[in-house]
Amino acid sequence: LNTHTANWYLYLSTLRWFLFRIDMIFVLFFTTTAFISVGTNRDKPGEVGIIITLAMLILGTFQWAVITSITVDGLMRSVDRVFKFIDLPSEEPKHTTRVKNTDVVIENPHADDGWPSRGRMDVQDLT
Repeated sequence: LNTHTANWYLYLSTLRWFLFRIDMIFVLFFTTTAFISVGTNRDKPGEVGIIITLAMLILGTFQWAVITSITVDGLMRSVDRVFKFIDLPSEEPKHTTRVKNTDVVIENPHADDGWPSRGRMDVQDLT
């Protein structure tokens, strides 16, 4: 669990770092677009507004596309892992003598002697 959490934290940290870098590039692009549009269209403030609005829309769409593509890549890797596990050969079943009842018995050589052998609970002296 700790290894999974560490990897997940690394993934999220890297994603945040990458998105922060993209935001910085977007700020530079947006600032450049705003200065160029204001400098070239001094008499047409409507066009400047449309240009700035379209620049913001393009930047938002690009950021959404980056996040979505990273998510899809992660999900496809999960599917690839499932297919790799499907192709693994299965283990041979352990031949044991059948017990009288039909309970499933899982033997664990590492279990303590005091470990419960059945999945039931007896309540005694409950007040």
